[in-house]
Amino acid sequence: MTQILQHQQQQTFHNFDLKNKSAVSAGPRKNVALPSPQMSQDDLIRELGIVDKHEVSPTTSTGLLSPSVCESPRHQTSDEEIEVVEDEEEDMNDIALLMYMEFMDLIYWEIPGRSGIILTGILSSLILTRYYSLLYVFAASLTILTGFNLIFVNAYNLIRTVWTGLPAEEFLHPYHIHIRQHRSNLIPRDIVGYYVHKSVDILELVAQQTAKIVFVEDTKTTGLACLVSAVIYFMTSLIPTKVFFGLLVFALFIVPYFYEKHQELVDEHLQSMQEKFQVLMDKYGAVAHHHATVYTKQIMDASVGLGGILQQQIQNIKAKISDVSNASTIAKDNNAVDTKMGKQ
Repeated sequence: MTQILQHQQQQTFHNFDLKNKSAVSAGPRKNVALPSPQMSQDDLIRELGIVDKHEVSPTTSTGLLSPSVCESPRHQTSDEEIEVVEDEEEDMNDIALLMYMEFMDLIYWEIPGRSGIILTGILSSLILTRYYSLLYVFAASLTILTGFNLIFVNAYNLIRTVWTGLPAEEFLHPYHIHIRQHRSNLIPRDIVGYYVHKSVDILELVAQQTAKIVFVEDTKTTGLACLVSAVIYFMTSLIPTKVFFGLLVFALFIVPYFYEKHQELVDEHLQSMQEKFQVLMDKYGAVAHHHATVYTKQIMDASVGLGGILQQQIQNIKAKISDVSNASTIAKDNNAVDTKMGKQ
């Protein structure tokens, strides 16, 4: 009897849970291999199923709460808010990186089919909406689609009826998979929710970047944005907005891809053009500087001559005005003398 009790105590000791610091029910552990003599302490703990290894301290041994746990709710709330803000910033950075990678994949034609479909769709939409309204395009598309399906379904049912001699009601509809009542939703809610969430994140990112530009967080960034908006404003005042947007999209999809494929040839042409421009600048720079100096001297001489002429004219005008004023004064004096003589 004593040996049985000692054996049960040993089993209870081996089934002591190190993580929870409490003994579990007696009995042999199942699905746990015996520890190898060559195992390290970490391997032994991992084999026994202990995830977190904590050192035994007076606090943990007595079951008392540590000072970090006994902090005030205010400090805990502030730490949680900081963690939430950091998570949101990381999400925004991930979204920005994802948008950048997707944009680079599109303009460099990493997936040619997708890039071609997007480019064709954008240009086609711009061309159609330039000459036709959106209602016209929607109504025309719906008319073509429904008219084609109307002819196809009825012709298909007629051919089956003539071939088999059975009425059309005995056969399945050609589109029975899409129009059956007990089927999954045509619009998957999980996919729609995912894209709606991503769209909101993208709009939030755009709004934050716009606010940083408008409120001048960085002078260079705001100045560059102001310059770009001024160029767009000037270009759209000269050409229609849809034409400008179409040319911009076409350039974004063509120029980077063309430059990547023919980078050496393009760099050679750019370098030769730069050298020719530098030669022309060296050749005609001195001539232009000489002519500018001559013209500047002539303008200065002309301005000095005009200044002298204007000064002489002003003096002549002043002399005439003084002569006229003197003559008027003499005339007034003569009139006064004549008046006195007449009275006498």
